[in-house]
Amino acid sequence: MDDNTQRTHEHVPREPFWAFDLGLPEIIAPYVDPTAFAAYRALRDDGARAAKAWDQDLLHYTGLGASEAAALLSALDDDQLSDRQNFSPTLRTFLQSAVDHPDEVELHG
Repeated sequence: MDDNTQRTHEHVPREPFWAFDLGLPEIIAPYVDPTAFAAYRALRDDGARAAKAWDQDLLHYTGLGASEAAALLSALDDDQLSDRQNFSPTLRTFLQSAVDHPDEVELHG
């Protein structure tokens, strides 16, 4: 299937904090607001108590470059890399673009 084909797939349930287990927060930490990152990390460290204080659905980042994109390509599985929002390219495509064009592409999300 080429990357421009609309893809539907079932959500794959994951264990809580799977992103932490893969080391993903450390990869993106330099590109996230430090206050938001501290609150996100508290979710794992303090559980439900911290979840009440977390008022965001996402952890936003900006300026992620080629080396971090390569690390994410290595850390994520095929289902995660095949994910897309609406009609966008896949996550794999975005990450590979950053790797292939290190002086031209930075990722934000």
